[in-house]
Amino acid sequence: MGAVIVFVQGILGLLIGLLIFLLLVKHYFKTGWLGAIGVAIMAIVVLVVLTFILGAVLVGALFGFPKIFG
Repeated sequence: MGAVIVFVQGILGLLIGLLIFLLLVKHYFKTGWLGAIGVAIMAIVVLVVLTFILGAVLVGALFGFPKIFG
């Protein structure tokens, strides 16, 4: 039973954090709810792209960059 309570608290905290993030984006970017969700999705896309680029640079730095042109 204790694990269920912790799980519910984790989901509740995640939802409250998401709501607060969307409220802040809505306020500072002066958009509606759909615009705030769009900005949040774009932030996730940028995070994924930057993570991929930094990961590729790290792998290249650790194991040597591949020779693309000859």
